[in-house]
Amino acid sequence: MKKRNSNNVIFFYSYCLLMTLSFFVMFSRKSVEAWIFGYYSLPYFIFLIVFLTAIIYIGVLFYRFNWKAIYLISMNILFLASCFIITEITVQIRYIYNPMYTPTLVYQPDRVVGWKMRPDIHFQTNIGKWYWIESQPNIKLNSWGYHDIERIQKKRPNTIRVGLLGDSMVQAFQVPLSKTASQVLESKLNEAFPNDIQYEVLNFGVASYSVGQYLLMWEKYASLFNLDYIFIFTSEIQLNRTVNGYDGTTYKYGKLLNDRPTFSIKDSELIRKPVGDFDKIQELYQNKLEQIDETIMIRQQSNVFIIDMFNQVWDGLINYQRQFTGKSPGYDTVKKSTLAINLKVIEVLGDQVKKTNSQIIVVDASGYYFNPARPDKNLSKQLEIFCLEHEYGYVNLSHDLQKVNSNGIRTRWIYDGHFNEMGNNIFAESMYQWLQNKNYPVY
Repeated sequence: MKKRNSNNVIFFYSYCLLMTLSFFVMFSRKSVEAWIFGYYSLPYFIFLIVFLTAIIYIGVLFYRFNWKAIYLISMNILFLASCFIITEITVQIRYIYNPMYTPTLVYQPDRVVGWKMRPDIHFQTNIGKWYWIESQPNIKLNSWGYHDIERIQKKRPNTIRVGLLGDSMVQAFQVPLSKTASQVLESKLNEAFPNDIQYEVLNFGVASYSVGQYLLMWEKYASLFNLDYIFIFTSEIQLNRTVNGYDGTTYKYGKLLNDRPTFSIKDSELIRKPVGDFDKIQELYQNKLEQIDETIMIRQQSNVFIIDMFNQVWDGLINYQRQFTGKSPGYDTVKKSTLAINLKVIEVLGDQVKKTNSQIIVVDASGYYFNPARPDKNLSKQLEIFCLEHEYGYVNLSHDLQKVNSNGIRTRWIYDGHFNEMGNNIFAESMYQWLQNKNYPVY
């Protein structure tokens, strides 16, 4: 009896020593986005607490019940494993009957702008994770290849045209066409002044575009539509893309290719660098085009739900932490040199727009993507001063979105991250208010 008790004591202390060493190793690891005690991120700190609690719980069981504790621990593990397995099977079965599909080849290579959308195609897009679909709008691109109603190139008499240049936030595949910011703004203008001038708001948004690509889009395509006002959507993402030639998301050919034209400054002059791998991309695109039918939708592969949910919780806690720290990941910030290049791009675009007797307006969403509670006020201030100096319009969209978010109203889809219907409505309202407040010819 004494021998068995002695073995139990040896096992108990060995367990305690092993678990203490394991905890010490994890405890000494500094998090990437350290916050708590200047050493741990919020999710990692919670993980440490849970791990320590488990160590103490198991230790108490062994101390109290000796080897019988193995049965109790086994029952706990079996119960948790059963819950995970049942949940995983349930979600996977649900996906079998409610699958998500990805449209094939929505984008085509373009030597000047990098890529643009294919005209006259129709598909359904899925918003959210594979296990939780938030929305499934039907998308129909017009004959020019934009998420917009059909437009003629020449402007009709007594018509004022507004153009929106941007990336996927302007493109707005995440909501029905009638709920996009461009269509909402067009409706607002025509409803407010039904017996006056006709208003048209054209959507030139294309996913993953940079501010530099806005300039190229204007020069080759948008300028042909006789626009009176041009709103350009900006934030850290679009600014950083201007100097990054690798999109990595638009073309999925199994390799990273130089698919985006980039910009730099030399002797105060804007230098343009064309797409480096255009010929290769064009060849791969044509091969892919021959293999598929544009009506075919590729079924998305389902991942392991439990792992995906763990990652979602982890990322959610990190984002919650950022609301207190005001910090975003390093790749979200805009370097001084990158900002200078983008301001030069906007200046060149603004000069071209002025020559057509049109007005350019910068829509600033700095900080909103990564920290809606604390937008990047420094970047916003620099953009606002720049616009004031060059007599460009300026809209602080982050401020308007934050105002709504503070009332507990979501302006983005939970999993997708793009504007939902409310976000598009706020976007449209911000542009509408600018037009009204500046007393431009909307009356």
